[in-house]
Amino acid sequence: AGAIDTSPTGAAGSWTLRNSALTVSMNDVIYANGRHFAVGTNGAIATFFEDGTTTLQNPAVVGVTNNLRRMAYGNGLYVVVGDGGRILTSPDAVTWTNRTLGSANYTALAFGGGKFVAAGAAGTYAVSNDGIFWTPGSGTIGSANVLGMDYGLGMFVAVNASGGIYTSTNGSTWNVQT
Repeated sequence: AGAIDTSPTGAAGSWTLRNSALTVSMNDVIYANGRHFAVGTNGAIATFFEDGTTTLQNPAVVGVTNNLRRMAYGNGLYVVVGDGGRILTSPDAVTWTNRTLGSANYTALAFGGGKFVAAGAAGTYAVSNDGIFWTPGSGTIGSANVLGMDYGLGMFVAVNASGGIYTSTNGSTWNVQT
């Protein structure tokens, strides 16, 4: 647990294993505001610095012990989703506000088109314009667990555990792709 590999180019053979203070498994990493951040098991949130050092926030400070699955940044806000309907928000990735949205395990998160979309267990999803107030989806993104989501070229794309690929231009209406 806690291994960190870095690369200046992402090319094969250019990766370096770094020592870190992490003792937990990390589930997602993003780059925002000049720093890398990661989220992981037992409420772990880590900040990675250019010199290879890592700061792991104490889960008690974050206020959760749920597994955190995904992180996104948009509209000046960091948003984290995880198990048990856990949603965390922060303007600075230091001070976190603990929120919940039902009890679903959220395993995917994306920001695009001015909104956040979170998805997870059995295709459950929710949409937020500000990362703070969330509206549960009126249906599901397929029937299997959503494993990943991203935004680009004006659309959200989600993939699920049964191999389904779904797209949406607004985060609320989803179309299956073949």
